[in-house]
Amino acid sequence: MTVPKLKWWVWAIIVLGVLGVISALMGGEADEARTSPEGPLAAAARLHDSRTIAGQGTLRTFAVRVTVGTDAEALEGQARDLCSRMTHCLVMGWIDRDLIASAMPMTDREAEGLAFHYTLNRSSGMDRALWDCAVFSDIPADRCLSS
Repeated sequence: MTVPKLKWWVWAIIVLGVLGVISALMGGEADEARTSPEGPLAAAARLHDSRTIAGQGTLRTFAVRVTVGTDAEALEGQARDLCSRMTHCLVMGWIDRDLIASAMPMTDREAEGLAFHYTLNRSSGMDRALWDCAVFSDIPADRCLSS
């Protein structure tokens, strides 16, 4: 059996979706971040046009607008703050406001316009930020979003 050749972001969505289903079946955990005024939602206020576009079990997916000239480390820190109390979290950022995803799955056009992608999965230990290195030129090549 051969594995279908899919874009990286399709595989990321599939994996996170499966983890969300497994977590929901196992009972998940309470998402304090949604109700705590001093928690991760305070970080969302610092991110432009931040909104939840998907959620299942303990997985939360956020879409944010990234401004040109944003400091990469600061943006990664804000994404970590936003996800700080979550087990599974995905933060995606776009520069072009018209390309910001409003729901999952994203369109190809929305996926191609992605400038920032942060994934947190406490179950597997994944904590990773990827960047559009045409926009964020100081990022090492192994942390660039590939096309």
